[in-house]
Amino acid sequence: MLSDLQIVTLECEGHLIIDNLFSADDLWPVKEEFNMLVEHQAQALYQAGRLSDLYQDLPFERRLAEIAAQVPEVVDVAATDAPALFSAGFIRENHCFSS
Repeated sequence: MLSDLQIVTLECEGHLIIDNLFSADDLWPVKEEFNMLVEHQAQALYQAGRLSDLYQDLPFERRLAEIAAQVPEVVDVAATDAPALFSAGFIRENHCFSS
């Protein structure tokens, strides 16, 4: 259960940090899904001649950064599902205003 302060923080800042909420095992399927998404995009960009290297030897975070350095719009792939996140209530508009 969230405290009143956590609720206000979430509503005003749009995010809440909760340490150790998920274990590495809990997050593994999500990381694998993103890895597959990045792999698919990298292969398509490489075949189209827009990417000079697949960067398959790099860890996920570095790989995505290297790909995005060459083809910045590759990060737009994650944003294509943003409307679904808003409608599902995972992301809410910020209704807090400073005076």
